[in-house]
Amino acid sequence: MINARKEMEAGCHLYDNQLLLDALKLQALAKKKGRNKLRPHYKAVLEAYEAEFERGQGLRNRELIAFFDTYVHDSLAGFAKDATLPSDPRVIYMGGDDKLQYAMNPPAGRGLPATALG
Repeated sequence: MINARKEMEAGCHLYDNQLLLDALKLQALAKKKGRNKLRPHYKAVLEAYEAEFERGQGLRNRELIAFFDTYVHDSLAGFAKDATLPSDPRVIYMGGDDKLQYAMNPPAGRGLPATALG
């Protein structure tokens, strides 16, 4: 059990670092192409990064933090079984078979990878 916990902590550290690097890349892309060109998900990632690390105004709502800590599953933490990045959109299930469209990232086209730009 201790080894599994250490593996999970190492995975979380790796993904946290990757997410920070991705946020910096999104920031550079927004400066080059314009913030309004980012897809909604990536714009939200960038806004959250800037609020927390540049303005010191990140999420402080204890109830919301507790909700995510208690009920939201991070599909990456401790698994590292796929090729997605921590900044990639995830599907948000609303109940039943409903998915929140905001988090969906349809393919850009045949053989073309989806990008942060809309």
